Amino acid sequence: MIGSIIVLLMRFRGGWRQTIGLPLGFVSVLTMTNIGTLLYLLPWYDPSKDPYLKQTGVTIEVVAQGGWMTAIGFLGFLVGTFLIRRQPVYGNTASFNPPGYALSNRIITFGTIFLIVSPLFRVIPSATPLSESAKLFLLCGICMGFITASREKNQQTQAIYLLIAFMIPVVTVTIFGFLASGAAMLALMLSCFINRRFPEDRKRIVLALPFVPLLLWVGMSVFVTYMDSRVEIRKVVWEQSTVNEKFNRVTTSFSNFQWFDIGKTRHLHTIDIRLNQNVLVGRAVEQHESFQIPFEDGKTILYSLVAWVPRVIWPGKPSAGGSDFVTLHTGRKFAGGTSVAVGHVFEFYVNFGILGVFVGFVAIGMFIRWLDLQATTYLLNGDNPKFIQYHVLGLVAIQPSALLFFWVTSMVGAFIITKLLARWLVTQGTKI
Repeated sequence: MIGSIIVLLMRFRGGWRQTIGLPLGFVSVLTMTNIGTLLYLLPWYDPSKDPYLKQTGVTIEVVAQGGWMTAIGFLGFLVGTFLIRRQPVYGNTASFNPPGYALSNRIITFGTIFLIVSPLFRVIPSATPLSESAKLFLLCGICMGFITASREKNQQTQAIYLLIAFMIPVVTVTIFGFLASGAAMLALMLSCFINRRFPEDRKRIVLALPFVPLLLWVGMSVFVTYMDSRVEIRKVVWEQSTVNEKFNRVTTSFSNFQWFDIGKTRHLHTIDIRLNQNVLVGRAVEQHESFQIPFEDGKTILYSLVAWVPRVIWPGKPSAGGSDFVTLHTGRKFAGGTSVAVGHVFEFYVNFGILGVFVGFVAIGMFIRWLDLQATTYLLNGDNPKFIQYHVLGLVAIQPSALLFFWVTSMVGAFIITKLLARWLVTQGTKI
């Protein structure tokens, strides 16, 4: 996982002239959702001491099998990114004009509004993919602002945009009671920042690598603190409470901050339960090898081909995934209504086995790198509407925790919303 990040940094060492950071963002988020696997390298860690983990049958052998499948996925993704070469006509970096602060801030404002009101769209049939994509304009705007500030060598403004990115998890916890979505959005932004700074500050970044474990420790500390107060936070957030009451609840919870303790069993179990998708992947491997569970043979992938059709038009449209689907391939039962995030590794494996994981991730790597190149090229050529369109599409594409059915739905929503609004957002500034 960490090796994939280093390979991508060296592969795109030209920074924003070669990439806008989408491949690195994908690898970062996939690493984050499987960070619990690293706990099994600790000689004193024993998952059986936690009743929940013991009940679900988690063992080091199961996690190791899932880890190998994920490693194959990482390898396939890297191969895919290397297969897509830089385009011959790549923009003039010498005469490159950055997007500008006015446009960046306008897009940030638009994305923030949609981030706040996105829950209202859940009651409207087929509107969720549109609203979920629209809020990613926030990330696009932050990235554009940071690129502008970097081009002008304005470190103070760079720090401001970086601070805005770090505020995203605070907003998602305060308004929705969820940390994961905000943390993923922050990881995507950090990927953009690192790619932008890497060519100029390569030596500094290399020297900063020893501090990565420190950053990881702080992130895990935030996570275990949030998980300890999650029920109380959501109780206030999901009730008809004022913004002030919600913010006070969050600040009260984090005033009892817990530093992550690698020797504290409860902290380790919290990370393992919530940030280790390799458990489900490993159980799927075990089920298929031990009990000869038949593979899906591409069924869920075929379903994704009709995912773009709105349910308003086709109410009986087939769906994919769900807890029953996960139970079938893992033998693990879930409570009714439980939402289970399985991700690409799980889906490719239960469809085609090991080869499916490798080939599937090669395809994803090629697609994300292609989107990354399109966004970078349009940025360098000063075509801001096209840059926004491909960057937002890329931000949707680098979410590895969804089945392809929902991934396609989100991509179609992103295509529609960017087609409708990208050029309008850019031209608004010329009318003021």
